Amino acid sequence: TAATVRCVAAGVLYALDRATFRAVLRRGVQSSMDRKLALMRPVTELEGLTQPQLLTLCSVLAEELYADGEQLHAQGSAADSMLIVTDGALVEHVKRGWRQTSTSVAAGESMGGPHLLSDKCEWQGDILAMGPTTVLRLKRSELLEVIGDLAAKTLENFQKRILGSIEMFHALSASELSVLLKAFSERRFESGQ
Repeated sequence: TAATVRCVAAGVLYALDRATFRAVLRRGVQSSMDRKLALMRPVTELEGLTQPQLLTLCSVLAEELYADGEQLHAQGSAADSMLIVTDGALVEHVKRGWRQTSTSVAAGESMGGPHLLSDKCEWQGDILAMGPTTVLRLKRSELLEVIGDLAAKTLENFQKRILGSIEMFHALSASELSVLLKAFSERRFESGQ
């Protein structure tokens, strides 16, 4: 349906066709996904994931803003997520008896990656923002929901890469490789057996 616009005061009206509007939105979303993907690649715990799996995780990353000195987590509190610093920095103050150590995490770096592997983790120190800070948070519960157990998925991806490198398995589809993987059993041998 068309609408009629009537001018009630002198001014300028700008118009944008639907195709251009969608293209601009798509570029913005793609640029955001590319940036998130680039920030996730160096995270050790995520190295074994495929590009489509990482892109799926990008869709559940939550952006959070913190003021200078604001506390994100207290030492000993339950740790259920990983943080990637996009702007600013974080500092972790670890207190053990009378000693205190501090470690900083700058933009482009992450902390809490091991928290994605277990539901029994704690923050080892107080986590605070150093200056205005923006982080991307990946919660373990969301990771489990969208791709499953991280250790199992990493192992499955590794096994698929190994099988995919064997010429006689090239003709198999991804689902057929998965069936084949489930049928394998592992046996370990000591030297001389």
